Amino acid sequence: MPPCPSGAVAFATIAESSVAVGQNFRVVRPSPLPAPVPPGPALHGSYGLRRLRDSMVLHASDAVDLHDLVTQVERAPGMSVQVFLNGTVNASMGGRHLLADAQHGEVVPLPRPQVVVSSRTQTELFERRAQQGDRIRKVSLSLSPHWLESYGDLWKTEAQDLYRFSRQHMARRSWTPSAQVVALAERLVQTTHSNGALAALYQESAALELLGQVFTTFTDPPAPRPEPRDQQRLRRIEEFLASTDSALVSLDDLAGAAGTSISTVQRLFQTTYGLSAFEALRRRALERARAALQQGLSVKEAAYLAGYGSAANFSTAFRKHFGCSPGRYGDPSAS
Repeated sequence: MPPCPSGAVAFATIAESSVAVGQNFRVVRPSPLPAPVPPGPALHGSYGLRRLRDSMVLHASDAVDLHDLVTQVERAPGMSVQVFLNGTVNASMGGRHLLADAQHGEVVPLPRPQVVVSSRTQTELFERRAQQGDRIRKVSLSLSPHWLESYGDLWKTEAQDLYRFSRQHMARRSWTPSAQVVALAERLVQTTHSNGALAALYQESAALELLGQVFTTFTDPPAPRPEPRDQQRLRRIEEFLASTDSALVSLDDLAGAAGTSISTVQRLFQTTYGLSAFEALRRRALERARAALQQGLSVKEAAYLAGYGSAANFSTAFRKHFGCSPGRYGDPSAS
């Protein structure tokens, strides 16, 4: 597996990569700028963009913004499938925020992963507003109009909703992804810097499987929304998790925050997020430990923070989840 994010990503790298999905990448704020594409690094972490085939482009990143700025690029017609795993989202397409319930320019922290599928029948301006220190982990698949057409009449007969969606300008849907979609997106983020024919084949396989999982939403009947009481319980749980600094949270803590039983919490997590409450808490603890490593804590300290009595057990769990050892995650300049 490739190492975790640890390098600088230059503005020029982003500009050169953006040609695969659009044109005229530029930094518009702060102004005045020495050039539309300034010198120096824009991000710290991993950033990769690869054309998997003529009509499909994969972009995966796990990076921290180094500046307050606004970037723009003119996106070509086609469909986009984005999986936001962690971080904050402040981006728009054609003046509309990527997330359905947010306003243009609004910074939206993600309490849980989000899938956003959008369609464009003409060129539109994509704008991203970055704040220094913000971190985003995401996967984006860009599909040209030829991608759907290459499957002939199958889309028109077997996936009519998806076909109609692809032919609408500025159509958009978003929802909480299944555990399978999250796992596939994690695999793609972890292979950002893998090169060679076998790596491309691996990435294309995972990308196609992710698309298959996402597009079932257009053909399967929609999942029922949680009852108002359950929505309130979920909101209380999310508010509790956002307000506590502790990496160690128990099922009892969640049940207490929601004012319900542990069995109800388990049911809500499984039906809403597609994973058990225990697994969600385990992932949260590892995410907190990863952030602590980034800030300079030792592996032993991070293991204790995540609730592991053994640094070896912590390292095994960390490697399984993130694809690399905790010792390789931090900034090399800090070690």
